[in-house]
Amino acid sequence: MAVLVVVVLVAAGAGGVWAGNYFANKGKDGGSSDTSQDKADSNGDKGGKQNGQADAAATSTASALPSGTVKACSSMPTFTVTSVEDGQGELKVQGTMATSCAEGDFLAGSSNQVLVYSSTSPTGGADVDSLVASGTFDLSGDPLIIPKGGRTVTLRFAEQHYFRTAKDLDLKGLTVRPSFDRGSSPSVTSKSSTNSSTTLASSASSNANQEEQDEQAAGDAIQWQVKHDYPTVMNSMRGKWTPQLSSKQVGLVADGQTWTNRSILAEFLKTRQSNPKAVIIDTSQWPVYDVGGWWVTLSGELYDDADQANSLVRRPGLRLRPLPGQAHRGPTARRRAPPRPAEA
Repeated sequence: MAVLVVVVLVAAGAGGVWAGNYFANKGKDGGSSDTSQDKADSNGDKGGKQNGQADAAATSTASALPSGTVKACSSMPTFTVTSVEDGQGELKVQGTMATSCAEGDFLAGSSNQVLVYSSTSPTGGADVDSLVASGTFDLSGDPLIIPKGGRTVTLRFAEQHYFRTAKDLDLKGLTVRPSFDRGSSPSVTSKSSTNSSTTLASSASSNANQEEQDEQAAGDAIQWQVKHDYPTVMNSMRGKWTPQLSSKQVGLVADGQTWTNRSILAEFLKTRQSNPKAVIIDTSQWPVYDVGGWWVTLSGELYDDADQANSLVRRPGLRLRPLPGQAHRGPTARRRAPPRPAEA
């Protein structure tokens, strides 16, 4: 996946953004069709917590797992979120999986769908519920055994299956709407009585209805993020230079793919997880851009002049080329525009 690196001046007073033209290459991760627990075990944790919440302990203090044959409970399990955490291109949602049956319960189906919603507005107040994570978890190869006292479970939502970083989620505003799948068997055999915490990774594939739902959620999430980041751009970045990392719009054919809401958002969220200062803007809100309707990612690293900012994009290994739809005028920008770079 190619990631644009552009030097930007956020113009003081005029409220405009000026950008020179820079381009960089970045690797692209592949997918997998392994079961949820297989993928979770092989991936490993790579990211640190960025949500600022007081997270619950990862170790479970609940009762031991039921041993021998475990029968299906008359009611489905519940999942209560206790923490959220950013990974490398993923969102980790930890919580307690509990059952109302004293003898325990299990999940052994291939289609355990979990939807996570947030009711937090871009400015921090209350809002309508927005989908922030959507995943299907395959437990057919390794059933999840649930004791009466509950079990600590971490759900890992892969790239394009989460729509906000942990940093931008308020734990108090999260709700979970699961659709669990026990599978066809009325019982399973428990392999261990040790109630250890477990991690489940979402499947890479999803059905057509979920694909459509996730694409809509990603579009809504981009709009949410733009509103969330706008005060930062206005209050902290005006009059400063900052590298521009990407410029995308739905339907753009570039870097070997046709860009969608999901892929545009995934690129931004992955950037934000590695660089919490990164923000996204809508060029329609900044008159200095010639073309509206582009989602532009700014690094948030601030510089007082163009030479300082240019040093970032002159690092070895960066390939420079023009940015589609880029503006080249603006009252403040003309006085401090960076030099147009040559093709590397």
